[in-house]
Amino acid sequence: MYGSDTNVSKMKDKHVILFEWVNPRKKRVYESEGELSTGQISAVQKPACCTENMLSSLKETMDSLREEMKIMMHTLKEMKDQQETRFGNFEKDMSDIKITICQLQKTNEVVDDSLDYLGKKMFKTGERHR
Repeated sequence: MYGSDTNVSKMKDKHVILFEWVNPRKKRVYESEGELSTGQISAVQKPACCTENMLSSLKETMDSLREEMKIMMHTLKEMKDQQETRFGNFEKDMSDIKITICQLQKTNEVVDDSLDYLGKKMFKTGERHR
């Protein structure tokens, strides 16, 4: 692992895992307790078990993130479908309103025509009765 000399977490199999990742270009691992006390550090490869553990942990994290992404995508799809349904209902309502307005306009025209007809008829009838 990469890290500073002072951030030692624990000693295991003559290797120390470090907390901070200070300089990613230099691999630093303490080989023994003696090196810890003297501050001597040698560039040694990390044990394979640590790499495997890190990769395993990373894989678990990635799998967990994938699952969360699937859930989020499903939720977003549901929200989109709801919006489309609402918009579809809104469009249908607007269409119904337009139809109703057209029907009212036609009814109004018929009523106007009927009133005109009745008015003319009454006017003619009124002239006859005079």
